[in-house]
Amino acid sequence: VPVNDDHGTMTGGEPHYHQADGADTNLWTRVRVIMPADYVAGTVTLKVLYSVSVTGGNIRFTLVSREYGSGDTAPTTLVASILDVVAPAANTQAEHSVTLSPNPTAGKHVSVLVQRTGTHANDTNAGQVSVWDVWLEYGSDE
Repeated sequence: VPVNDDHGTMTGGEPHYHQADGADTNLWTRVRVIMPADYVAGTVTLKVLYSVSVTGGNIRFTLVSREYGSGDTAPTTLVASILDVVAPAANTQAEHSVTLSPNPTAGKHVSVLVQRTGTHANDTNAGQVSVWDVWLEYGSDE
């Protein structure tokens, strides 16, 4: 369930999800898009908008995207990426992205896991991560 508390000067009650330090915190979300039936394969990018409560160190994210649809017996993994990213300044939103490969299939639903792996030695930021938004951007290569 999203929360809508304030983060420093980031006020206004925008819903977001907390991911604690020292814990592996999962956020499964269904990206608000079904790939159009006439989708032409091109570059598809998964983007995450986040902030931290404390400046400094690294954040370890695991990003997994899968597609699924009618008649499937198992989801297809589109990307599974482990990222160590430098934490932005406290209460400052930052964006990170990865390219999906293979491309999603026309007409399929897409789900996304955003995990902060706070127990990993490479996660050195002592604060809370707030995930503000997760989305896909795509365009045709034609």
